[in-house]
Amino acid sequence: MRHRVTLQQRVSGQDDAGGVRDNWENVATRWASVDRAAGREVWESAQRSGRVPAVFRLRYLAGVTPGMRLLVD
Repeated sequence: MRHRVTLQQRVSGQDDAGGVRDNWENVATRWASVDRAAGREVWESAQRSGRVPAVFRLRYLAGVTPGMRLLVD
């Protein structure tokens, strides 16, 4: 566990014009390990793009949901 990650959740609010605006709010910052799988290149919409899947492991934290995002470094 040597990578610093930040968990964020989406928060809706109003902007100055009265419209709805989504922001991301920090929930927690933790240490995590990152296990990267083999990468590959694929063709999507006539463009080549690379993908490198990764698995992040961190200690248990209550309240984590699939709708949150994870920021690394």
